Amino acid sequence: MARGAGCEQANATATRTTTHVASETELFGRTARCSCGAERSSDYALAFFEYRGENSRAATVSCLHCGYYEEAHDGRPHTHICEHFEPHGAYDTDIFYCGCRGWN
Repeated sequence: MARGAGCEQANATATRTTTHVASETELFGRTARCSCGAERSSDYALAFFEYRGENSRAATVSCLHCGYYEEAHDGRPHTHICEHFEPHGAYDTDIFYCGCRGWN
């Protein structure tokens, strides 16, 4: 392996999976939903909050057609999920945990 080649690969991976941090303006008017269906206004103060709007990690690495991550479409045996990867794009809601199943 050429000197520095590992760094280039690591940088390419880091660039692809960088998480977009939404500004207060981007969160304004968005709703976060717990798996139990509870909804709150999107806010980073919510437990386990994940922004899923424009340019978020979920919007860029999840497939619109099958929901799997981009890596599942790389052609290795037993990883082909659908015909082609297309980023999902912004989700309508963000996610968080309301405590419905306890905290322990």
